[in-house]
Amino acid sequence: MRVGDVFVMHRDARDAWQPAAWRMHGGRLPGWSPDGRAIAFIAPHGGIATIPADSGAVRVVYRPRPASGDPTANQLVWKDQSTIWFIGSDWRGRSGIWSVPARGGDARLRIDFDDPSGRANGPGFTTDGKRFHVALDERFSNVRWAELAR
Repeated sequence: MRVGDVFVMHRDARDAWQPAAWRMHGGRLPGWSPDGRAIAFIAPHGGIATIPADSGAVRVVYRPRPASGDPTANQLVWKDQSTIWFIGSDWRGRSGIWSVPARGGDARLRIDFDDPSGRANGPGFTTDGKRFHVALDERFSNVRWAELAR
């Protein structure tokens, strides 16, 4: 699993970027809460955690339980204050859009990507506050077998 850093930077009065105000190692693909007070991110364990925007304690909102079939989060959006939405996939490879309460709890499958030809394989999940926008990727080819020769 890929890991990264989640951090916040500010600009000074001259509009110059300052060094990171804080940095938290291990998160990726962060998303701001609608009120701007917190940041949600994909945690190294495949779940979702939040941290106050001005730093503070990390709070795990969702963690997949081992051997449970719980989905692993891949991308997220925080559409409203009460719910974090994420694209995830379970142990069977079933992917879809799941929701979890922002205060923490179990993930709930909302949209099942039941067609295996269409998958969300990278950052491409966002919202305009009314609708979700998802980039689906169809990977197919009519080449079934090929021999490489010099």
